[in-house]
Amino acid sequence: KAQRAAQFPDGVMERMIDFNPEEETITIPTPQTAGLNAASQVEIIVHQRWAIAILRVKEMIAEGTNTIVRFHEPESRLEFAHPWPQPVIDGEKGNSSFCLVNALELLDQPGEWYQDYPSGRIYYYPRPHEDMTKAQVIIPALETLLTISGTLERPVRNIRFQNISFEHTSWMRPSYQGHVTLQGGFHLLDAYKLQIPGLPEKAELENQAWIGRPEAAIQVKCGSHIDFDHCTFQHLAATGVDYERAVSNSVIENCLFTDIGGTGLLVGTFPDGGFETHVPYKPFHEQELCTGITIRNNLIEEVTNEDWGCVGIGAGYVKNIHIVHNEVCHVNYSGICVGWGWTLLESGMSGNRIEANYVHHFARRLYDAGGLYTLSNQPGSVMRNNRIEQLIDASYATNDRAFYIYFDEATDGYTVENNWCPSERFDSNRPGPHNVWKTNGPQVDESIKQKAGRVAVGGVSQPRIIIKTK
Repeated sequence: KAQRAAQFPDGVMERMIDFNPEEETITIPTPQTAGLNAASQVEIIVHQRWAIAILRVKEMIAEGTNTIVRFHEPESRLEFAHPWPQPVIDGEKGNSSFCLVNALELLDQPGEWYQDYPSGRIYYYPRPHEDMTKAQVIIPALETLLTISGTLERPVRNIRFQNISFEHTSWMRPSYQGHVTLQGGFHLLDAYKLQIPGLPEKAELENQAWIGRPEAAIQVKCGSHIDFDHCTFQHLAATGVDYERAVSNSVIENCLFTDIGGTGLLVGTFPDGGFETHVPYKPFHEQELCTGITIRNNLIEEVTNEDWGCVGIGAGYVKNIHIVHNEVCHVNYSGICVGWGWTLLESGMSGNRIEANYVHHFARRLYDAGGLYTLSNQPGSVMRNNRIEQLIDASYATNDRAFYIYFDEATDGYTVENNWCPSERFDSNRPGPHNVWKTNGPQVDESIKQKAGRVAVGGVSQPRIIIKTK
């Protein structure tokens, strides 16, 4: 796909000079490109440990070799008020990085584009082999292609999609409101740091955040037996498929997810709207949890290519989810993530199984990542027989915190066994007392390693139907 006009080719980023929450400014080296301080639609992409922020530039003031940058609301307040994650100044490997995008003045490389507003005119710098008088140009307009939405009382049931390709969606939030995320692509609606840490649910808590759910090409709410088999999801700008709430006994298998801007496959409740995201989620109706979802034998590759902080497979508050025999690769943060809430308290999550998956080439741009990553208390859960390798130490990271298996804050209730990886690069952040670790690392039997990942399936046909933006 074409890339938005950017200051640096090939995604190379420069280091910021200062980050000032009191003044709500970021100081950067003065850009060499003339005219940027007068451009009206410039955005800055900021590297923030395990997430990125996309901020619309309001003002750039050059002071010699330094330039002070201010931003539009609402993202300016959110960016400087929320404590986690923020950019790093004077970290182990230097300051956090940034990249300027979205100005006609930056349109200087083949394959880049820029759209002017309010005219809507699109400018494009052709690649050497492209003849624009004969080119087929696809410009997505819709963010969502398909919505399946029932109610708790009357769920949608028994729909199966087979051999269908879902293609070409857009993602407009950053251009209208900016995009400041907490984790996993979930944008902040409000956030601040408690002056006096501590809430009844967590004595040391200082971080308050309310989040919104990312846009998705396929949205499923309140359904049962909503299945996808041998489908393709590609050229999608935000989330691919989202089993959002109260979905049960459904299967997504033998599918391909590729060229996706956000998370490939998202499952389960991530309490949004008016629910503070660090308070343990206890649904009024148990069926609000997604339960009995099977994710099997899918290839998820080259996702997270717009919002680097998204993941291959992301599951929030879920119960009895089975993630088995998938291949997840070439992602910028974590591969397979299960859990939410940062808490040891009971929240309904239990019986989750992450088995025989092959995760590789992850943590390409961010850190605090895991090939397999978990959060919070999930009694009776299992992580076994997986193969994890090719951890990439992100070139822009300010330290090397990335792991093959990462039990992030308050992970509990897991049995972890026979997971092959080239070294015992594991970590746990305030784990609970009920995790059991057995034989993980390079000593795991070679046969287990070779059986991880996708298995051959006969009778695969090409997609018969394509659903995409018109």
